Amino acid sequence: LDIGRSVPYLRFGLIFFASGLFHTALGASAEALVRGITGDYTVVGYFGLAWRVFMTLAMAIPQLSSAFIPLLTTFHAQGRVRALEVWLERLLRYTLVGVVLVSLGVLFLAEDLVPLVLGVEFSRAAENLKWLILTLIPMAYGSAARMVAVIYLRPRLALHASAIHLVSFWLLGVPLIVWLGGVGSSISMFSAWAL
Repeated sequence: LDIGRSVPYLRFGLIFFASGLFHTALGASAEALVRGITGDYTVVGYFGLAWRVFMTLAMAIPQLSSAFIPLLTTFHAQGRVRALEVWLERLLRYTLVGVVLVSLGVLFLAEDLVPLVLGVEFSRAAENLKWLILTLIPMAYGSAARMVAVIYLRPRLALHASAIHLVSFWLLGVPLIVWLGGVGSSISMFSAWAL
């Protein structure tokens, strides 16, 4: 094991790991912020339920992107810049089409589907879900940017973006949660990702 040769790779991986920690803190702090500000566990429950549905859908975006990193890295290594650009554009376009269709479906059907699937007592979670689902759109762009950061060996870009998302959520979240409760947290999540 040549530690000297491994250090740049370890540093690269650790920076992306730190970026992932920021995203984890973002998700973990959302429910805690709602609970800390409102103190209303019903509001926390509605937000938490919508958050789990949202995260189930949101996890597909980075998984899809990760599947293409080896191909795109090969294009980069071979100097096939145009092929790399074409594939990135296609991947982003198709991801956005899927995300927009899912978002529209949730926006139009959430108030009918949430009570049907989860029960009438959880109907208020639909409003949270509508705002959270819109977050998938900027997440698709963020996932494409993260792929580019991996391919071009620029992990600090992903780290800075993750930190901006986290800080933006906290700065926007506090006043919005005070004003709108769990829906404020959902709106601030969308806004933080859209920055």
